[in-house]
Amino acid sequence: MTTVNEKVLPLFNDAADELIALSNGDGKNALMKALAFMSGCHKEAMMSRSLLSGQEKCITFQVDLQTTFNGVGLIWNILRRWIPEETAGSIMGMRALASMNGGVFDVPDDKA
Repeated sequence: MTTVNEKVLPLFNDAADELIALSNGDGKNALMKALAFMSGCHKEAMMSRSLLSGQEKCITFQVDLQTTFNGVGLIWNILRRWIPEETAGSIMGMRALASMNGGVFDVPDDKA
């Protein structure tokens, strides 16, 4: 676990006291609430999020091929052949893997 600069902790003293009070004095419960909030789990439902760009409501896909290729044009051709045109048109951020045997890209979650 990463260490925390002890000098900054007093900046959070009032907020910690308030959160513990809101948790009926239960420090563990207050910590769980803080961690849930920082991770984004405080929202009613967690939204999908791109692994490439962090953009909400996107899903990252990976295509793996058995051979290497020179550019992402090959992946585009495969996708256009096998998925609906509307979905192919919504693909964003196509990138080749460093190994050049696949690629990754984002698709809006309503098209995935």
